[in-house]
Order: sequence, then C-alpha cells, then structure tokens
Amino acid sequence: MENTLEYLIVESTLFFTAIVLHVIAIFILRKTNEDFIFTKVQKIFLINLSINEIFSSFSHCLGKVAIVYFPEQRTGSKYYIFFEITMGTLLPIWYMLIMLVITVDRFLAVYLNLRYHLLVTQRKVKILLYILPVVSIIVTGVLNFVIKDNSSLVGLDNTLTVFRMAPVFDVICLLAFCMTYGYLFYQLRKKRRTTSVTEKDNTQTKIKHKFFFPFLLILSFILLWMLPNWIHYSYFGFGGSIPASFHWAVDLCYPLAFICDAFIYIFSSPKVRNKVKRFLNRH
Repeated sequence: MENTLEYLIVESTLFFTAIVLHVIAIFILRKTNEDFIFTKVQKIFLINLSINEIFSSFSHCLGKVAIVYFPEQRTGSKYYIFFEITMGTLLPIWYMLIMLVITVDRFLAVYLNLRYHLLVTQRKVKILLYILPVVSIIVTGVLNFVIKDNSSLVGLDNTLTVFRMAPVFDVICLLAFCMTYGYLFYQLRKKRRTTSVTEKDNTQTKIKHKFFFPFLLILSFILLWMLPNWIHYSYFGFGGSIPASFHWAVDLCYPLAFICDAFIYIFSSPKVRNKVKRFLNRH
C-alpha cells in the first residue's frame, strides 16, 4: 500500500505540473505575435488541445484522490462509474480527435498550398472544434453506456468493448500522420530537383517553421500516448494483467505526454526561446 501511495503521489504531482504548464502555454498561445511559429489556425487547435489536457490532468488527479481517500465508496457507485468513463473514454477520444484534425490540417497546408488560407479559415476551424466534443460524447455513449432503468447506469460492463474499439482511433491517427509527413517529404524531394540552391534553403526554412513543432507534438503523441495505449490493449484485450511495477511505469507516460506537449507550446514562442538562451548564456 505504501508503494502504491508513493506512486499515486508522483503521478498526481506530474498531472498537476501538466495543468500549471498548460495554463502558461494557453497564455503564451493567446498572445499575438507576428513571428510566432504557429499560425492563427494552429493556435486555435493547440489551445483546444491544451484545454483538453488540463481537463484530463484534473480528472486524473481527482481519480487518484478517490483511490486513496474513498476506496470503498468507489465500488458500485454510479457517479464514480460515470467519472471513470468520462476520464477513460470521453476525454481520450476528444484528445485523439484533435490530434487527428491537427495532422489533417498539416496535410491540407501542403496539399492546398496557396488555397489553404482561403479554404481553412478561423471560423470554420472554431465550428469544427465545437463539433468534436459532441462527437466524443456520442462515441463514448455508444461504447460505454447501457441504461438498465431510470436510476441505474452500468458502464464498466462494456470495458472490453472499449479496449477493442479504442485501437481504431490510434490506427487512424497513425495512418493520417504517415500520409501527411510522407506526402510532405515527397513534395520536398520533388522541389529539390526543380529549384535553385537559394530557393531550396528558403523552402526548407519555411517547412521547418510550419511542421517542426507539429511534428514534435505528434511524435510525443505516438511515443507517450499511443505506445502506452497499445501496451494496455495487448494485456487487457487478451485477458491478461500488467505487472504492478511495469503498469505504473506505463501509466506515467500519460502525464509526461501532457507535460511534453505544454513545453512544445511554450517553446514554440521565439520570445521564450530567446529568453531561455540568454539565461543559459549568463550561467
């Protein structure tokens, strides 16, 4: 029990750190800055993703508190079941949908080229981001909720269904990621054959500014979110159980993913990077 408590304290501390960093990240993303690496449309995506990660981190913190202080009340409580489903299905699906949209957005930026800014407007993006939580709620309802009567809500009976369906979202995100950056590298190689050395350098600089930080974001998503998910699927999907120490290590990847995302948002600001460089040079 002592080791479990220490682990829960560590995990809760990491999630709380993620909340603080994402609040800072949202503040930085909302600041208007002409030389900001992310475009205005990308900022809207990232602010919504950051809000989702704040909710996810907060819900995980509440879950750890419930495990430590209310272990008996959790069993059979329809409110706790609702909370578990929200934390375990709704928020992750919303998170993955935003990541999928960000990846598709980068593909459209390359594919549409100059038409991108005409077709992908801030208004359309905001409407889409209002729709995503609604889609997440619908999918969560389909996967989890079984209404037995007006006063009874049983959702944990369908846990296996969730584990069977959830990999579909991961695969879709991974395919979109591979298609986007595969197409991007194809276009880069194509331009290298037809442009001068100076134009190549300019093109590579623009590509780096537009895609480097989104690439880091998706890489963090794959290594610290998707990979732990698949470890869980491989165990629970086939009726197995993860060894306790390994289970804790895998679960720590989720708060680390949120922390990495926050740092990516924060350091995408040239002002922040310059201040950090000046601080490091002085020391």
